[in-house]
Amino acid sequence: MKIGFDARFIKQTGVGRYIQNILPLMISRSSKDQWVVLLLNEDVTYFKSLLSSKSLQRVKIIKTNVRWHSLKEQLVVPYIFYKEGVGILHVPYINVPIFYFKKLVTTVHDLTILTHKTGKASTHGYLLYSLKRVGFRLALFRALNSYKILVVSNSVKTEILQRFSWVKSSNLYVTTNGYSKLPLPKSKPEIKEVETFFKDKKISKNRPYFFYVGNLHPHKNMDKTVDFLNNYFKKHPNFSLVIAGKNDYFMTVLQQKVVSLDNNKNFHFFPNPTDGQLNLLYRCSKLVLLPSLKEGFGLQVLEAMSLNCLILCSKIPAYLEVGSSYCDYYDAKSEKSLTLALNKIIALNKSSKELRIKNYPKNLKNYSWSETAKTTLLIYKGSLGQVKKALKILPKPYK
Repeated sequence: MKIGFDARFIKQTGVGRYIQNILPLMISRSSKDQWVVLLLNEDVTYFKSLLSSKSLQRVKIIKTNVRWHSLKEQLVVPYIFYKEGVGILHVPYINVPIFYFKKLVTTVHDLTILTHKTGKASTHGYLLYSLKRVGFRLALFRALNSYKILVVSNSVKTEILQRFSWVKSSNLYVTTNGYSKLPLPKSKPEIKEVETFFKDKKISKNRPYFFYVGNLHPHKNMDKTVDFLNNYFKKHPNFSLVIAGKNDYFMTVLQQKVVSLDNNKNFHFFPNPTDGQLNLLYRCSKLVLLPSLKEGFGLQVLEAMSLNCLILCSKIPAYLEVGSSYCDYYDAKSEKSLTLALNKIIALNKSSKELRIKNYPKNLKNYSWSETAKTTLLIYKGSLGQVKKALKILPKPYK
């Protein structure tokens, strides 16, 4: 079989982690298949570094400068894969080629844009954002008419079936994200940068911090969370919040907001961390705080568990599913709820913390990139009997 894969998101957050982990595994395991992989010009070297020389022999790389969510994408992408004659095409996000009518597999990670403002367009006027939502709905409609639809959690599957009654449940496959334990820093400069950060911000055992990692799009709820914590730090000045993520437009906006706050010295930004630096930032934190209003999965939950962190999440379906009973939850729109939850975790004694962390492996064993790659290959080939055996029975969401 000749399999096409649109990997242009490979260096992005979220979807990028998904591609980085399942694509190399699928290529290495499908020794009889040929692959056509579409990449941005600047990502080719990185992609090659993920594969063995033997696997690369079965991959044809198509380079392009065509970005996602563009009109040009809708013309160029289907042309490329039609020309290459692939038997099946996997698009790991909902930016599907509307004019591609052969076998298409689509991964739907979430439906956030249907219910919440997301992305830069949401801050730049009603017209632009409305046009973006129209484009999203068109692409989503095509995605939900795919040969096979992969979703990363039961909560996404449930939402699709509730919103789109015409979608058949039998055509939706829950192939969860896995997790990879973040590596230790590879170089002394990486470690030194974190040490210097802690020293400059006066972070220590007696001045602990809460940790947030991820993008800062509006639905991540960091704007409101910063307001809540600004009040919290008035009564608890020894605590602070460290925010790690991509140094982009949204980080700049939040930094400008923080400057105007009474307790701005309690907020610290660590832009563009490496995976090794994230390892240190996770492990040194008092707790990991995830205040999002909407998610399709909870990759940071698994990363935090793998590094033995206490976790406080907003009480949304995806976090409840992935975090189960091993996390604490709160109402992300309520300052009182956040305050009570923080105080509860801070008050935990050593034995209570150790007991909770000790049970993390029970949850982590449910999430494996290897199993996701294996199941996805079976779905490509229509081996539905084997798919049913391979699909994991996930734990019921924690109420």
